Amino acid sequence: MDMSHLRRQFPNLGRNPGFCRIAVVGRFGQAGRRLKLSRTKILFICSRNRRRSLTAETLFKGEPAWDVRSAGTEDAARIKVTAGQLGWADVVVVMEKRHKERLRQKFPGELAAKRCVCLFIPDDYEFMDAGLVEMLREKMRDIFLRS
Repeated sequence: MDMSHLRRQFPNLGRNPGFCRIAVVGRFGQAGRRLKLSRTKILFICSRNRRRSLTAETLFKGEPAWDVRSAGTEDAARIKVTAGQLGWADVVVVMEKRHKERLRQKFPGELAAKRCVCLFIPDDYEFMDAGLVEMLREKMRDIFLRS
């Protein structure tokens, strides 16, 4: 199948291998198969959803292969994580191990079959801090390129 039309329509398709899942959804006349791009839904979690997870959501919102949201585990969170958000996500990305533990305690059923990744980023950064941005880019690239 000639993929050149896809490369023109989706210029980042070949640049990020592993970031995109492609599913065949039907026939398209004599041209072959019609393809639908399926974006990976990523939910970023930190404690209060004010710095780390909000930075991650802001940073990766423009990534064509990902649909991103963020939430927090604490009662004082800007957006508090819900069972519905966990159900929406394909992948849950937590900043610290304790966030994963809190999610497992509060939402054992919703998290049981989910891929949950810990970035091990301490709460030492402000929103959109240059060091945090660099660390998020590096860790997300490492995790999603090797998976």
